[in-house]
Amino acid sequence: MEGIKRKETWEHDIDRKARLRIPPPRLDYRPVEERVQDFEEACLGFSLESAMEEASRCVECPDPQGCVLACPLHNDIPSAMWEISEGNFLAAAEIFRQTSNFPELCGRLCPDECLCAGSCGVGKFHPDIRLGRLEAFIADKQREAQGGIPIPVMQKPTGKKVAVIGSGPAGLTAAEELAKLGHEVTVFDMHSQPGGTLVYDIPRFRLPINIVEKKVEQLRNMGVEFKFGMCIGRETNLDSLFEQGFQAIFLGTGAGLELRTEIPGTNLEGTFLATEFLRYVNLSENEFPADKEMQQVKDKHVVIIGGGYAAVDCARAAVRMDAKEVTCIYRCELEMLCRVEDKIAAQEEGVDFLPMTEVIELLGNGQKYVSQARCQRLRPSGIGPRAQPIPVEGALFTMEADLVILAPERGPDPLIENTTTDLEAASEGWLLVDDDTGLTTKEGVFAAGDNTGQSQLAVIAIADARRVSSAMHDYLMAMRR
Repeated sequence: MEGIKRKETWEHDIDRKARLRIPPPRLDYRPVEERVQDFEEACLGFSLESAMEEASRCVECPDPQGCVLACPLHNDIPSAMWEISEGNFLAAAEIFRQTSNFPELCGRLCPDECLCAGSCGVGKFHPDIRLGRLEAFIADKQREAQGGIPIPVMQKPTGKKVAVIGSGPAGLTAAEELAKLGHEVTVFDMHSQPGGTLVYDIPRFRLPINIVEKKVEQLRNMGVEFKFGMCIGRETNLDSLFEQGFQAIFLGTGAGLELRTEIPGTNLEGTFLATEFLRYVNLSENEFPADKEMQQVKDKHVVIIGGGYAAVDCARAAVRMDAKEVTCIYRCELEMLCRVEDKIAAQEEGVDFLPMTEVIELLGNGQKYVSQARCQRLRPSGIGPRAQPIPVEGALFTMEADLVILAPERGPDPLIENTTTDLEAASEGWLLVDDDTGLTTKEGVFAAGDNTGQSQLAVIAIADARRVSSAMHDYLMAMRR
């Protein structure tokens, strides 16, 4: 927002001690018995009054503010909180959009208790700090008031052509940044609609589809072109794109493959990978492949192996599909690799969690269908975060499991590397990139986000894509016409 001068903390007349005594206002969720009947967004967020009350808890710490430092995008959170507390929601939204391409997304998906909210000094007095939900709230208000996501200031056309591969968080961010800088941008995606993991892998109760649609609408209004059903490495390759006149390429292909799970019995019918299951959930009937059948979950004992975001998403989706019982099994002691808010919501909805447990074998019913999971209880091998869990001798048990979902970590997809000359990957399979610019080992090809082995968080993919897009702009403008 051009022309806005941020007030420093000492310029605001606030009573910090009084603010510390303000209890956290209620964050509304739809009633459990209602929300488990559909896939509509589960969290209702804040009312106008409760949003202002929550924001007024900010005590405006002196520089450097922990929340700003902990945010990968370095959003000016204190300034936004001040505007929200004053009822200036659109001004607050503009503050976020100065550094974030997609606050509607980050506010819903970020594990803010590990980032901005986790670094808030107020949290020492009240643990419930909901900076992410406030970010989503004011971004929604701005979008509703203006009929869509606002178009940023556009630079004059440069005449340069850029291809963006993938339309997940990194790809959409790069497309916006490069188009804003005056480049002609075309986004290629292997799916039939844009959004990547946002559309295919995240259930609607966490991220409504209309938010992604509005982002794509904004990009199209900025002149970005989308081409679907184009799997780079199969239908065409990067060398061919350069031959077509593209002068730089951005790879935002994400972490495409789930790592192999070495559990006997995973070849039994009724066993699915998390991404496969979630796409069953998210695809509409007319999008579903003709050679596939919709998975029936009703009245089944569903076991999910894993403790990350995908595992909890699958568990909550299975509840909504009328599973008889849903159990999530993971090796960690207590904490999971997902947002606390999502785990609590899942528990409210009836999901059982079994920590410090691993599935050692899946058993069939004699007809090639999974029917049971054989499990082993674990215990810490020592003290500290590096202590690996070890089996408890004799602590074995078997539970019913007539539908099993595997939710392991995701790893790199070698397809583009294997079909592109001069493009190299590290021994783990992640693309080799320059830490500052995102330039790969192939001239003119840049990458950011999960395909470089960074943390699989949308906010980090967005931050990386912003940085790399700036480097791509410098690269393009240094080229001779």
